[in-house]
Order: sequence, then C-alpha cells, then structure tokens
Amino acid sequence: MFLVLDVGCGERPRGDVNCDIMVQKAPNFVLCDAHHLPFRDNAFEKVVSYYVIEHCIDIIRYLNEVYRVAKKYVVIMTDNSLWYVDLINLFLGRGARFNYEGHYCIFFPDVLERLLRKLNYNVTVKAGNFGMEAEHMKKREKLIKGIFGWLVFATIKIVSFLNRKASHTLYSPLYRDILVIIRKKV
Repeated sequence: MFLVLDVGCGERPRGDVNCDIMVQKAPNFVLCDAHHLPFRDNAFEKVVSYYVIEHCIDIIRYLNEVYRVAKKYVVIMTDNSLWYVDLINLFLGRGARFNYEGHYCIFFPDVLERLLRKLNYNVTVKAGNFGMEAEHMKKREKLIKGIFGWLVFATIKIVSFLNRKASHTLYSPLYRDILVIIRKKV
C-alpha cells in the first residue's frame, strides 16, 4: 500500500505516488486532473497538495476528491492573500510577489476555514511561512519586520482591540502561506 499521494506535484514531487495535470518527471507518476482522481476510496494514508487549490475551477469537487482518496488526513497549502508584504507592495504600486494568472481563487485563512467547516470537514487552518521558500522568507522577513513591523503590529493591535476578539486570523498578514489539515472522521 502506498502511503502518500501528492496531488499537483509539479516539478517537486513529495509522494509515493505523484499526479499532475501536466506530464512531470516524477517517480510513480499518474497523469490526471485533481477534480477526478483515478484512485479508489481511502487508497492513501495521507494526501498532500501544495499550491494547487487556487488553480482549481471547482474547489468543492477538488476537496471532495482529495478527501475521498485519503485514509487518515489531507494536507493542503496555498498562498495567503492577506500577506502584509503583498499588501504593502500593492499599496506602493509595485504589484504582488507573483503573478495571479492561472489562479481561479484567492484565499484568506478565516474565510477558507469557514468554508471547510461548512462542508463538515474536521479541519485545522494555520497561517505561517511553510512553503518552499520558507528559509528565504525568514531572512527577508527580518528586514521587512524591522522596517514595517511596528506599523503592522500596531495595526493588528488596534484592529483586535476594536473587534474585541483575539483570533489567530488577525495575525495572518504576518505569514505568507495557509496550511490546511483535514482529518478523516473515523
């Protein structure tokens, strides 16, 4: 039995079985669409899918498919559209850190968490610097936090005071990625 399926593996496969909509040089590669996975129910202990959900036309179908083929849990990572570096760059007229072309959806941690809970998924959503460029981001973040950190933290404190509810989502602009862990109900 294979343990890990990487859906949308791209050029950096991480699974025992790897699949993508475009042909990749990856071990145990399967050419398929994430909306229609050609695997039986509960075929893999874990399903991982990094930076794929934002490219899906039908995210509900995608979520149902990755959930269906997972036996224990699903790990999804996507871009945090509230990341403060993007917000500052957009404000200064420099544009975002990457091109959103090919993205059908953008995500905010609290909105994504509410969507998944409405779909009755047992879910944990975290904002953080988890992605492939995490080490590079940490170095750059020190400089940016030094320059803009006081402004960002002050804004967050004011917003949290005005909203009167401290939530992990209030701190999400500090982080680049959104990590979603969906556990299967036993």
